[in-house]
Amino acid sequence: MKVSYGTRGIIGVINISSTVNLEPEFTAMAPEGVAVLTARVPLPRTTPEELMKLSINAKDAAKQLASAKPDIIVFACTSGSFINGAGYDKEVTSLLEEVSGGIPVITTSTALLAALGTLNIKRFSLATPYIEAVNVPAKRYFEDNGFAVVKQYGLGLDTDYAIGMQNEEQVAKLAHFVDCPEAQGVVLSCTNLKSISILERLEKELKKSVISANQATMWYALRKIGIDDEIKNAGQLMLLPCRL
Repeated sequence: MKVSYGTRGIIGVINISSTVNLEPEFTAMAPEGVAVLTARVPLPRTTPEELMKLSINAKDAAKQLASAKPDIIVFACTSGSFINGAGYDKEVTSLLEEVSGGIPVITTSTALLAALGTLNIKRFSLATPYIEAVNVPAKRYFEDNGFAVVKQYGLGLDTDYAIGMQNEEQVAKLAHFVDCPEAQGVVLSCTNLKSISILERLEKELKKSVISANQATMWYALRKIGIDDEIKNAGQLMLLPCRL
C-alpha cells in the first residue's frame, strides 16, 4: 500500500459537511507525494440565503487547516464562491486569507475560470444540480467574467446530500442533455457531483472538453503550488499546465 504523506505538497480543502464525493475524487487525482486534508462546514440547504453565509462560516475551517501548514487552501464550493456575482470569488479568497496565516487561498469558481481560459473555451454549456435561484447567479457569474453560457440546465436539488446521491450515469445523462453544437465545452458545476470517472468518456462522446468542478479545482490547486504532473484518466484539462 502506498500512502501519501505530502512530501511534495499538501492541499487543504474547506468542504461542505454533507459532501460525500469531493474527498474520494481529490484523492484519486492526487499525484504521488501530494496529500489532501479537509475541514468541513455545514450547509443546511443549497439556497442563495445559506450560500451567502458559507464564506463567513468557513473562517474557522480555514484556521483549522492553517494549523497543519498546507501549501494552499481551497474553498471547495462552486455555488458558495459565485453566488454574489463576478468578483465574489476574490472576496471569499481575501476573507479567508485574513485568517490563513499567509497561506494562499483559491476557490472552485476561480479554478473554473482558469480552466476555461486555459482550454480557450469562450462558449459553453453549464450543467448543474441546482435550483433555479442558484442557476441564475451561476450563469451571470460566468457571463460577467467574459464567457457565454449558451445552454444551461439544473436538476433542481436543494440539498448537498441529494446532489451527492446522483450516480455517474445520471451525471453523464445531464452532460449529454445540456450539450449543444454552439458549445465549445461542457462545465459540470458542483463539487459534490460524481464526475471524475466519466470525464474521458464524455469527452469522447461529446467530442469536446468537459470540465468538472472537482477536476478544475484539483488541477488549479496543483498548478498553483508548482506541480505540473499530467494526471491520466481525468479529462483533457489534467494534462495541461495552467496558462493563466
